[in-house]
Amino acid sequence: MDCGSQLIINGMKDNIPIKRQLLIYRYFVKKIQELKIYKLSKEDKELYIGTVIALVKLGIYDFDDEDSPIYIAPKRKIKRIKT
Repeated sequence: MDCGSQLIINGMKDNIPIKRQLLIYRYFVKKIQELKIYKLSKEDKELYIGTVIALVKLGIYDFDDEDSPIYIAPKRKIKRIKT
């Protein structure tokens, strides 16, 4: 099971409602994005990734949405100049 699903399940086992989990996950993502990437430990990076995946699974973020922290841009076509 991936980290995002595990976060959601553990929250539900601890009787934390989904709405509260969403607030916590969004707050955590916001705070991590304010930090410099080199100041994060490996555990914090893994928790950040798990949190973003949990938000995707809960329908808050989308891979195709430019405002999501996980936007995956389409590959750019390279124009070749004929000489």
